[in-house]
Amino acid sequence: MPARRVLFVEDDEAIRDFYLMFVARLLPGVAAEAVGRGREALERVARGGVDLVVCDLRLPDMDGGALARALADHPGSRALPVLLVSGGHVPGELLALPNVAGFLGKPFGPERLVHRIASLLHVAAPAPAASGRPGA
Repeated sequence: MPARRVLFVEDDEAIRDFYLMFVARLLPGVAAEAVGRGREALERVARGGVDLVVCDLRLPDMDGGALARALADHPGSRALPVLLVSGGHVPGELLALPNVAGFLGKPFGPERLVHRIASLLHVAAPAPAASGRPGA
C-alpha cells in the first residue's frame, strides 16, 4: 500500500519543520510535506496524492477557513479532510464544514499531533511515550 500523505499548511518555517520532523520520526507509513501559503496548498492539492490537510487558521494570503471552504467547493477535493490548527478561537461555522475533520488547539505536543493524523488517515499510531502524559 502506498504511503498516505499529509500536507501541512503553515507560514512559520520553524513550526513546519517541527511537523515534518515528528511525522517522519513517529509515523513512518506517512509521507509529509509542507507549504507556507493557502494558494500553494490549493495548487499542491490540485496535483493529487494528498490524503489529509493540516492547516493553520492564520496564513498570510488567505485564512485557513477560506482554504477549507475552497477545498470543499471543488469536486476534486471535496472529500479531502482538513484538520484546522490554531492558538485562538475557531468559529463554529468552520467546524461545521463537511470536510473539516476537527480542530487542534495550540500549543500541543508531538504525540497529540501524530495521534490525530494517524486517526484521520487510519494508520497505526505510535505507542504512548513513557512520560505518561496524555496528549503531551
